[in-house]
Amino acid sequence: MNASLGQRLFRFSGARAGSLVLAMAVVAGLETSASAGVAAVVAGDTASVALKMFSDSGDQYINSLGSVSVKRGQVPISIGDNTTQTTFGGSPSKIMASWDEFVGGTSSTIVLNIFSSDGSTFLAPEYTRGGEMFNFWAWNFGMGDKVTWTAGASAATLIQARYQLSSTSGDDFSTNKSMTPNLGNPWVGSDFGVTQADLASGVNYVRISYEVTPIPAPGAMAFLGLSGLAVARRRR
Repeated sequence: MNASLGQRLFRFSGARAGSLVLAMAVVAGLETSASAGVAAVVAGDTASVALKMFSDSGDQYINSLGSVSVKRGQVPISIGDNTTQTTFGGSPSKIMASWDEFVGGTSSTIVLNIFSSDGSTFLAPEYTRGGEMFNFWAWNFGMGDKVTWTAGASAATLIQARYQLSSTSGDDFSTNKSMTPNLGNPWVGSDFGVTQADLASGVNYVRISYEVTPIPAPGAMAFLGLSGLAVARRRR
């Protein structure tokens, strides 16, 4: 994965503006080198993960435990049985999940992975339960337990967000699509997912990525502003 996607997508629009921001950052003691990025997510943070399926009259969880808080950076954990599938002997497969943040030079990327433990599909075509047919599914991320941003920020600037679908347990991804317009910007750290039809049969792995930059807390912005004024006065 390219950890600095933002370097190609995020540019300052003018040398003078860029110089002023750089000067303010130096005075504030912030890291400015391309190799020293700033994390957007609190260390040890948790965020909720779930898979849902939809019928004409409502929705139900695919994973038996519903919305589960998953700690960033840990190995994939089970968020419950895959209630739509059973393996040999009648034992249900598990839905596994993990997520973490990867810090680049000017941005960081949050990556979420959800997959079935045995390669079984999330939702088989024409799956029925209780007389209802469930034709669609989607992931939930941060809907019950949002991503917590550093410095007390309530949101982060979203550069881009994408999702990838695989029917080979993540060996390759047949779908790679943008979903940036689906999320608010600034992004608050929750995502109700992009609805997928069961016609995408065999999907057993979804990877979602959110490229963001931190938003300084109001106190930090005020400090940067004062620092910028001090730089301007010294130059005069």
